[in-house]
Amino acid sequence: MLNCSVERLDHLGIVAGVCREMGLVEYFDRLDEQVHARVSVGQAVLEMALNGLCLSYRRLYLVPQYFQHKPVERLIGPGITAEDINDDCLGRALDWLTAHDLTALFAGLAYQARRRFGVAAEVVQVDSTSVSVEGAYEREDLEANEALIRITYGYSRDQRADLKQWQLSLATTTSGVPSGLQLLDGNASGRTTLAQQVAEVV
Repeated sequence: MLNCSVERLDHLGIVAGVCREMGLVEYFDRLDEQVHARVSVGQAVLEMALNGLCLSYRRLYLVPQYFQHKPVERLIGPGITAEDINDDCLGRALDWLTAHDLTALFAGLAYQARRRFGVAAEVVQVDSTSVSVEGAYEREDLEANEALIRITYGYSRDQRADLKQWQLSLATTTSGVPSGLQLLDGNASGRTTLAQQVAEVV
């Protein structure tokens, strides 16, 4: 009898396949000027997308355990092992993302995906939600850096007025395909930000 091993793709195979068709890894790797020995920025972002569907609240150092019995090479790329997807690798990718304009990155990736899938964006829908957080979040450099969002009190959609928050605004086509993403201050007004985002996407 031949030796064989069984690895479970589950839903991750579908997600990885869609990411491959939209060119997610190539998109981020094209923007990264550094050469990485094992895992590229694009591959790390793909892993975090897969990880976010299952382990969004677990520590980064536990990620290799989750992928230990998953077909990592099929999901992420040739030559990649579960041990390669560690907290150092993911931390470097998060640092790279933080150093760039996340709104522009998302919009660029969404535009590339719409072109590849042939999705028109003639009509755009925009909605926002609030994310409550705990902690002080007092940043001395907020005034010097206008790109940083302000985590503060505001209208809480999850009924947690006692907690500070930040907001997330998402623009989609009528078929639900994302077109733009914007991080907002915790007290941002939807009357102005939603209209502004529609104008930027269209």
